[in-house]
Amino acid sequence: MLPQRMTHRRSSPADAIHDLLAAGWRAQALRTFVAFGCPQQLTIYGPMMADELAVRVGAVAAALEPVLVALEPFGVVAQTEGHYELGPIGRVLLDGEPDSMATAVAVDAHPLWQEAMQSLHTTIRTGRPPHGGLYGYLDQHPDVAELFDLYMARRTLRTAPAVATHEFGDRVVDLGGGTGIMLAHILRAHPRTTGWVVEREPVAKRATAHLAEQADIQGRWEVIVGDIFAAGDIPSDATDYLAASVLHNLSDEATGVLLATIREVMPPGSRLRLVDMVVPPGAAPDPSRDLGLRMAAMFGAGERRLGQYAALLQKAGFRIAEVAHPLPWGLTLITCISDESDEIEAM
Repeated sequence: MLPQRMTHRRSSPADAIHDLLAAGWRAQALRTFVAFGCPQQLTIYGPMMADELAVRVGAVAAALEPVLVALEPFGVVAQTEGHYELGPIGRVLLDGEPDSMATAVAVDAHPLWQEAMQSLHTTIRTGRPPHGGLYGYLDQHPDVAELFDLYMARRTLRTAPAVATHEFGDRVVDLGGGTGIMLAHILRAHPRTTGWVVEREPVAKRATAHLAEQADIQGRWEVIVGDIFAAGDIPSDATDYLAASVLHNLSDEATGVLLATIREVMPPGSRLRLVDMVVPPGAAPDPSRDLGLRMAAMFGAGERRLGQYAALLQKAGFRIAEVAHPLPWGLTLITCISDESDEIEAM
């Protein structure tokens, strides 16, 4: 059984605010726990006292133990008679584990992402994130780009199989498809389908290398070095146009431009497939609300509600035909068709 997230009862609104503030402290504790290699040491040597773990990771025991104490209620570590071991949640901090979150923590701890969150106030006021946004920074820092690619690959590896179970036509274009992981899964699930990845040059090279390693789909893919905002770079004879984790990076204005560009090249009867987080109705906690903060810090825009997507799509000449939720990571697959089409799929 997994541990309860909170073990105390909120007795006042002030306690609720304290919980919000403390979430940032706990996140820093998690980053520190991983940065010092604690998950690996506890896996190799088993349960140990805080002072022994401190010696193994090069830390001061009096400062390290509060980190362990803070993470214990969340199952990152478990403690018995002063001995700490890796808890059930902590195991996903190891690289070799299924659904490993080690790369996600490394990305979150990187100075670029830390700076972005610390600059959220300025970004909200000006609409301009640090360094002009994420992708320009990555183009200038290949080492960070490699880390980000690994993070997105791990994320896509969880979502791609679920997306691929849906029906796709004979020709799929993955717009901004990263290293091609999503397309590869779709091609495997649909043996008669061929596809394209359209990506910027630095990423396109990595996509070509990745897809070339997939022996079971050879001869069925192509990587196009291009700009997804340029109609001339997008194939105009596909059955499905996929944009996964693309629109949430964009302002409403830029989203409208991209949707109009896609609509311009899409042949009759084709579909637009969006994979993104959608903020649910109501006020319940949801990953989309938290990721929206990250998107606002990195790009100046956050996650959207379904109605906001519908309005943007309608302006570009689309309507929503089907909504599939939830996918892994809390994502949603939105299938869209031309507002001139008579095809409506079952909701």
